[in-house]
Order: sequence, then C-alpha cells, then structure tokens
Amino acid sequence: MKNFALCLSAAALLCLVNAAPKPQGGEPIAIISQESNIEPDGAYNYAYETANGIKAEETGTVKKATSPDSTDVIIVKGSVSYTSPEGELITLNYAADDENGFQPQGAHLPTPPPIPPAIQKALDYLLSLPPAQRRHQVDFITNESNVEYNGKFYYQYELLDGSKAIQNGELKKIGEDQYGEAVKGYFSFPGDDGQEYSISYTADENGYRPVGDHLPTPPPTPESVLKTLKYLAEHPYQPSEKQPPTDNSKLNRMYKFVTVLCSALLLTYVLARPQDARAASSITTTTTQASIIQQENVNNADGSFNSSYETSNGIRVENVGYLKRIIIPKTETSDGQVIDEHEELVLVQTGSYSYSDPEGNIITLRYVADENGFQPEGDHLPVAPQ
Repeated sequence: MKNFALCLSAAALLCLVNAAPKPQGGEPIAIISQESNIEPDGAYNYAYETANGIKAEETGTVKKATSPDSTDVIIVKGSVSYTSPEGELITLNYAADDENGFQPQGAHLPTPPPIPPAIQKALDYLLSLPPAQRRHQVDFITNESNVEYNGKFYYQYELLDGSKAIQNGELKKIGEDQYGEAVKGYFSFPGDDGQEYSISYTADENGYRPVGDHLPTPPPTPESVLKTLKYLAEHPYQPSEKQPPTDNSKLNRMYKFVTVLCSALLLTYVLARPQDARAASSITTTTTQASIIQQENVNNADGSFNSSYETSNGIRVENVGYLKRIIIPKTETSDGQVIDEHEELVLVQTGSYSYSDPEGNIITLRYVADENGFQPEGDHLPVAPQ
C-alpha cells in the first residue's frame, strides 16, 4: 500500500510538471517551495509551487478494511492551479475514494445540460407522493461516468430492477462564437403494468427529441397538404429572363374576382330556395341572427392562406389558397405586340361550404378556382345534357 501511494504521488507530480506550459527557450522552471511527508500507516501529503505560478497540493488518508474480504484504501483530496495562455487562473479541486471514484470540481469544467422539463416534472411528482407510494430504493448493478477536458462526457448505469440509462455528450459549434452541448441517450425501465418502456433521445440546438413506441404521435398530415408540398418541391421557382415584371394588381384583381364569385354563388343558392317555403317560413317563424361559433384565419408569408368558420345555424365554410406558377404561351396582342412565353403567378383556391335547406337536407358545395376558372361540384347542382 505504501509503495502504491508513493508511485501514485510520483506519477501525479510528473504529469503536472509535464503538463505545465513550457517556457520559451526551454529553460527549466524553478521550484520555489516544496513539501512532502509519508506516514508509517500509508497516509501522506505533499505540496509544491513553481516560479511560473503552478501550485499543487494533495493529502491521502488510509481507510481501514472493515471485513476480511476487503482491503485498505487511500482517500485522496487535492487541488492544482496554473495560469492558462490567455492569462486565466485555472483551479481544479478533486477528491477520490472507493465509493464515488474521482470527483473533479472547477469553474472551467463543462457542466451537464439541464434536466428536460418533462423529466423534471416527473421527478417533482414522484417526490410529492407519500413515502408508501414511492418506489423502494434499488441498488446499482453497474455505474460508470467520465468527463473529459474538451467537454465530452459519458455515463451509464443499470439497476437491479432492470432500469438502464446511457448518455453521451459533446460540445458542438452552433454559431460563429457560440457552443452548446449536443447529447444523445437512451433509457428504459419496467412499468407498473409489467411492460418495459424505452426512450431514445437527442438534445441539441434543435431541442429535445424523444422517440419511443409508447409516446403519443401527431396526427397524419392531410393528403391535400402533402400533395401541395410535393408539387412545390417538384416545381421550384426559377425566374426567367423573359418573364415580365410581376403585376401585383393583376393578382389582386384575380383574388377579388374569386372572392366575389364565391360570395355571389353562395347568395344565389340562398335566394334559390323554394319561394313557397320562404314565404311560409316568413309567416310562421321569426328570423334569428346566427352567431359565429368557430372561426380561423391564417395568412402566410408565401401568399398561401386558409380560412374557415361555422355559424350557430349550421353553415360551414372552408377556403384554402396558394400561389401557383403557370406557363403563359407566346401571344400577340391586338395592336401587334408579341409577348414571349413566360411564367405568371396565379392564385389557386379550393374550398367548400354547406348549409341546411328548408327541408332539412344538407347542401354541400365543393369548388376549385384556378387558371381554368371556377369549378363547382355538388350533388344538388344540375348537370349538363349529354
């Protein structure tokens, strides 16, 4: 044990001396103070200071074995400090024992990322439970951790109840002068229902992203939205040199035209109700003003939008619009001016509205309005003769 303590002290002293910044010209650094003492029982202490500001001290005490199956161990505490090339004083305090391993502390050491809010909430909830409802303490089967000088860290453990956890982290450059911790990990545990639950996760500049079979999933993206996204991906905007300047007034006129047309069509269907029924209802009932019970309106920066509303008397309206690039073929105006083939933006709208007629039937109209005009569909609409 004494020989081991001597070797450990000598090795630590040699590492610190070799790690110290080397002076220009290779001149040796003077030791201005030094102290070393080894006791007969294996306890020791040493301290030294060099001319370039390096200081180190360490004490070791012997922890006697408590059973025939164990041996004496040395409990170590110490510190080392030096000045970095940037002129900053770096100080490291540490302790090492047989129960907790090597435990360094220093302002320059990286710190683990904060506990995610969801996990912290779960921990707070468990602490709020009465002691009888808390899980009993479970012993470790394995427990390992490591923190490196460059910000990397690693830990893993496994408990007797089957719980496991692994996490790796490293510093990642996320800006010109900004670094953050990028973490990947996994943990699993047995549930009260006997099932094993596991979660793998990543946490970086994009947030915390857990994956697990038991986690809720978002609803699927509507088919119409997927088709729109696919179309936009397959038809990226490519300005043409022949394309004339975009006429925003033309786009605005088209939007107003489609809006007015939709409103006019809705008014036409309302006025087209049977006259007798309208007359009868005007005599036997009192008109009640309908209220809007749900309304949504979203306008996006790319020109797309969606709107919807529902009234207390059963009217439902939905409208989605987006910009679409179309090819305008080469044309000649009445005054002989030739306009080359070019691209133009048009506003495409799709939507529907429904209401109840006097007989209680649900009338639904679906429509598309684009470069091909207004195209309505509905079971109640008349069909053209063959």
